[in-house]
Amino acid sequence: VLSSDVRRSMKDVFSIANDLAAEKAWGPAADLYLYISTNSTDKRQTGEALLKLALTYEKRLHANAPYHSLGGYFPGNQFLDLDVRYVLSKDAPLERTLKLYDSLQTLLPRTAEAFQASFQIAELQLTANGDVDRAIRGFENIFKKARRNDVRLSAGKRLVDAWLVRGDTTSALKSLSDISKTLNLDVDDPQIVASRIKILIHQGDIPALKKELLNLSGAALPTHPLFNDGLELMALIDGNGEPDDPQLRTYLKAEQLIGQHKLSEAIDILMQIQGEPSTIADEASVRAIQLLLAMEKTEQAVQVMDLFLQTFPESDWRANVLIWRGEQLQYVDHNPAAAIPYYEEVIVEHPGYLGIQEVRYRLRNLIGEGS
Repeated sequence: VLSSDVRRSMKDVFSIANDLAAEKAWGPAADLYLYISTNSTDKRQTGEALLKLALTYEKRLHANAPYHSLGGYFPGNQFLDLDVRYVLSKDAPLERTLKLYDSLQTLLPRTAEAFQASFQIAELQLTANGDVDRAIRGFENIFKKARRNDVRLSAGKRLVDAWLVRGDTTSALKSLSDISKTLNLDVDDPQIVASRIKILIHQGDIPALKKELLNLSGAALPTHPLFNDGLELMALIDGNGEPDDPQLRTYLKAEQLIGQHKLSEAIDILMQIQGEPSTIADEASVRAIQLLLAMEKTEQAVQVMDLFLQTFPESDWRANVLIWRGEQLQYVDHNPAAAIPYYEEVIVEHPGYLGIQEVRYRLRNLIGEGS
């Protein structure tokens, strides 16, 4: 592209770079964004190219997963998300990414691109670098000084999350109150309610948490992602004992530790929860498996999977664990034949599993044509 006539038009080069980024071709996209940033005479275009160049670096921070997992634990649910990056790629240094974002502060101060760069720096400090104090300062600065309210809201919500990582629910509540007052948002705005739910998880107040989840179901439209996230969390709580159930409280303690990025401590607590599938014991085991896989503690994850499959033959989560076990055999142990019985059990015994079609496709590829 750069050796052709199209390089004469920065607009065309930008379009091609964006297309490459949309296809997750981060390396070639980065080459074009770098070319634009060093050759464009438009300062705003240069800033946008630098921002997107840094984004391509950030996207490459994650080590490439050997496979796309078909299992999960409430995938996409923001209340149960693993808000931490444990495994970083060696090919895209974090420091280089942070410096590139930082350069925008000098090049285009107080512009939308500069505040977006500041947001990404604070995000990386929180989720990858473990520097919570710097993340808090970064989100506070954006909330106070950014011109766009959507950027301020995003920074404010992440500021609440950062205080929770610190274990400071008092500061989290104060920040949430500031968001509502400063941006003139109703206290029952779904975004505000969602942050309040996160705080209540950290406070371990189950009755108040259930009340706020009901509030969210009325505040958010059924088409809003938060609506379904709230229903899933409500089902998890309602289906596993009364508010004074000690195991349910223990599980919430583990969720607090996950929110504080203390995954190893959370695993220890989750593994202490024992009981029948009618209790929260099976969910606790599945959550522990998810954490172990995220931290690449493969051997320990396999042990917990095998124990789960022996202990919970009737659990609603059995299909997820069967898939995880099959994936470990197929992609980690490089023994695809051994994975077949696990995928077959999902298809035969759990036909209602939401990802059943993808499991069928994977099994057909393993067995061969005509299967």
